[in-house]
Amino acid sequence: MARETFTRPTASAIAPVVESSPEDLASLRYALDLALQPLDTFDGFTKIDQFREAALRYQLNSLGYALATSQYSRTPAFTGYLAEAQRNAITKMLDKRVWGYWAIENLWGNLRWNPDPVNWENVMLTGFFGVQVGMYESLNDDRYSRPGALAFEWNDRRSYRNSLTTLAESVHRNMRRSDWTLYPCEPNWTYTVCNTFGLNTMLIHDRLHGTQFAEEVAPGLRHAYDTEFTRPDGRIVGVRCERLGVSWNLWAGPVVQLTTAFWLNAGLPELAQRTWWIVRDQEIHDHGDRVGFAPSVTSRLDPGNYRLGNDAYGQAMIAMAAREMGDDTTAARAIAGLEDSGNAVTTNGARRYSALSTLGNLYALQSRFNRANGLHDLINCGAPAEWRTGPILAEAAYPDVLVAKAVTDGHALDLVLRPGAGPRRTTLRLERLVPHRDYRVRGAVDENLRASATGAATVIVDLHDRLEVSVVPDMA
Repeated sequence: MARETFTRPTASAIAPVVESSPEDLASLRYALDLALQPLDTFDGFTKIDQFREAALRYQLNSLGYALATSQYSRTPAFTGYLAEAQRNAITKMLDKRVWGYWAIENLWGNLRWNPDPVNWENVMLTGFFGVQVGMYESLNDDRYSRPGALAFEWNDRRSYRNSLTTLAESVHRNMRRSDWTLYPCEPNWTYTVCNTFGLNTMLIHDRLHGTQFAEEVAPGLRHAYDTEFTRPDGRIVGVRCERLGVSWNLWAGPVVQLTTAFWLNAGLPELAQRTWWIVRDQEIHDHGDRVGFAPSVTSRLDPGNYRLGNDAYGQAMIAMAAREMGDDTTAARAIAGLEDSGNAVTTNGARRYSALSTLGNLYALQSRFNRANGLHDLINCGAPAEWRTGPILAEAAYPDVLVAKAVTDGHALDLVLRPGAGPRRTTLRLERLVPHRDYRVRGAVDENLRASATGAATVIVDLHDRLEVSVVPDMA
């Protein structure tokens, strides 16, 4: 390892946008269908417990991450039902069935009766949720940064009103008070992977709102990761008891290492690269055009449903980390292995792996829609100015219109659409055009449009197969 050099990645000035394939769109429909169901229902989610990895909150977080990643890499100029799906996942996080576990954990672990899920510890909610909300704001709007926008309603008399800012403040406050800087998820138990989400929440908030939360705690975090939470062999210690300092090897397995490396790449990329290098060198074995871990309990466990015996989740984690680290060869081989063992099925146009839990399927979407340093760039850079100001596709019918690509250079709008429910004529709504300006349109029924006083317009298209639509300012 001493011969290796680990460096901080250079962020892309303009993030590359690529077109989704029909298989990509079918996979995205799995996430969209989960998110666009009624807000009080959880059909298709794993329901086992609310305390460990199969909890609803982690599925909702991962749902938000997958949707945001697809928007970032494929359709940054499309809000519509994709943004609505992200908002639904955020709203479901405020359901007491999702966050009410903390009242019990706080009571039995800290001997405190206080259901407030944000104030004390509980980075497994504040950190994870903060990243989810921050990704939404980075690509869409700032509604969740308004005071009280995120209300956790305990009963008619008790409500905990929060926002992206109070989530980031909670992470910052808890890290400042901790001797390790890292702080507990469950009372007394500090997990390194969970604290990466706390760091990412602060990084997003700092970028969006000009705070310096991450900068203030980063030296302490780096010192703790390098000393208290690194084993002699260079692997990250997955968990440590706050009161006794003990840990156990189950949480130092390759799947935990890869998950930590992925989420650490935004804030401590050198450590993330080191962790990836160790696992790639020592744990991931090449088998021709496939890769995989040696059989073990940790490499054959799907934490999203606690089932043993299949390597699909491990393949998904290899692909997810490899894609972020820029190792596309390993990512492609892991995805091929996932296709072998995941048992892909398509139902009503939505594609998923039946051998994976809901959590595993949503994490698999990260490797499908991410790119090298994609998470790093989304967390640290967000949307470039052109994306924040240029025209957008604001409304399209789902599943009639599947948006394979949507991008703006700040002036024009380029779309690639595919039908999701058979050939049909449908109407699209555009926004953020220049008010009263004329535009030329290619690929639609009409070749010209004029924006309204609010910068909006509608376009009618005939969808039969792949359709390119461009909207360009008329310079005449």
